Amino acid sequence: MKNKTTKYLFLIILLALFAAQFLYLSPKGEFALSDDWVHTDTILHWAQTGQFKLMPYAGPTFYVPILYGTALTKIFGFSFTLLRSSTLALVLILILIFYLLLNKLTNKPFLSFLATLTLWSNPIFYNLSFTFMTDIPALLFLTLAIYFYYSGFEKQNNKYLFWGTIFGLLSAFTRQTGILIIIASLFYNFINFKNFPTIKLKHLLLSYGLPLAIGGIIYTWLNIYQLLPQNTTSHIVENGWRLLGHIKWWLFYIPMYLGLFTLPLTLPWFIKHHSAWRSKKFWFLFLIIGGLTIFIRQIYHLQFPYMGNVISLYGIGAMKDTLAGQLATVVPSYAWAIISVLCAFGLSLISYLLSQKHHNTEPTGFIYLFGFLYLIPLLLFQSFDRYLLPLLLVLIIALVQNIKHIKFSYLTSSILILILIFISLTQTKFYLSWNNARWQLANYATTLEKNKTKIDGGYEWDGWNNYWPTLSNEKLAFSNQDIQTRAWFNRRFFPDNNPEYVVSFSPLPNFEIIKTQKISDFNPNNQLYLLKNSQMVK
Repeated sequence: MKNKTTKYLFLIILLALFAAQFLYLSPKGEFALSDDWVHTDTILHWAQTGQFKLMPYAGPTFYVPILYGTALTKIFGFSFTLLRSSTLALVLILILIFYLLLNKLTNKPFLSFLATLTLWSNPIFYNLSFTFMTDIPALLFLTLAIYFYYSGFEKQNNKYLFWGTIFGLLSAFTRQTGILIIIASLFYNFINFKNFPTIKLKHLLLSYGLPLAIGGIIYTWLNIYQLLPQNTTSHIVENGWRLLGHIKWWLFYIPMYLGLFTLPLTLPWFIKHHSAWRSKKFWFLFLIIGGLTIFIRQIYHLQFPYMGNVISLYGIGAMKDTLAGQLATVVPSYAWAIISVLCAFGLSLISYLLSQKHHNTEPTGFIYLFGFLYLIPLLLFQSFDRYLLPLLLVLIIALVQNIKHIKFSYLTSSILILILIFISLTQTKFYLSWNNARWQLANYATTLEKNKTKIDGGYEWDGWNNYWPTLSNEKLAFSNQDIQTRAWFNRRFFPDNNPEYVVSFSPLPNFEIIKTQKISDFNPNNQLYLLKNSQMVK
């Protein structure tokens, strides 16, 4: 009874923390973030015209967010704030379901609470929570699929398996990789078919076959009417040697990131186990991984952050290559070197901890099989750090399974999570603030120049305002040598034009400053400039 009361107490605390975050930052603001303008464009067009139209630039199978986003737009009117808020609502459901899943696995409410915070406070996860990107919705449906599949295997009940498949399909129709949880569950089911005597073949057909048949019909219908994303394979690594090089580096990058992100679970275990301190095996692992990390830094000049997108040298959120101008690094190079070593230390802890023998009877094999399958697209495609979230979720599950019966420093875990919370809160607030300022400056430029294709407001603003008007010129981005030196989003969205007005992180040569805007947050890149081309002849 006490454990049950504690379980619900931590649920209440999660709800309170979710509400408390809005005392510091707000999702309010009429601006797009990262790629969510692509999804939003379809929603706005469908709501206003009744015509469903995917832009050729679209990549993920983001039909579920389009459906609920269009419904919200029809009811409440179009707003970037509204769509971002819908993602935050899904985040709340996600962290509650993940906590309940972990508590099912461990029967340890405090450990499950800290493990949930490890996911929620992760800078990548937290930053994406304030966007209308597909990563969070897909992760929610993946978590629900795991929860129901686990319950189905645990209770030997095909009804839960049916709902697991339904949520797996919802994840797949948000991001393509969601289909992998269904494949993993089905394969695991066949392997363990004799161990689940109450799940008959006809039940499997209903639990998997019926939902997959419906999903296949929907996908075929979308294909017939040419409504599938056209940009899905744009990041594929085609050349054989380039592919091998990509696989080599990502087999290093992925575990390094996961080693850092799971320190709130691995380091508290390590502190409480003096035998691990004296283990030659552990220190040998750290010597190899740490030595390789230092070697790569010194020879290849690579250190954390190794991948692009959400975490960069300049803060949290897509900053690099999204706006003109020079950026200042948020911390000096030696600090990134220390973080790189922490990645190596965390990876050594994961490797050592998971190598210890712990007897677990929970039916979680399908979760780890999913994690293995999920590695395949990461290794075949040019990927981003935000694609690691499903692997982080899987690894957290594996870690709590291994530490649930052994000593654990809850204080150390809490301190590390508080550090992550500080970083995620402050840098996400800055990300929202500078984007708000950027859109205000670009919108101000429209009062000076009515033709928006002569205004460069950065990747998201240019895409939102100039994608369709300049679509016919997109081929110039790849054929005209005169424009190859311009920013990639300039080439894609208006390659035949030199902008008259530019929003920038810094002053630029041959441009005069028209207006500046200060952003008061924890980041050195705290001033934006609206510039006018001084060489432009009217």
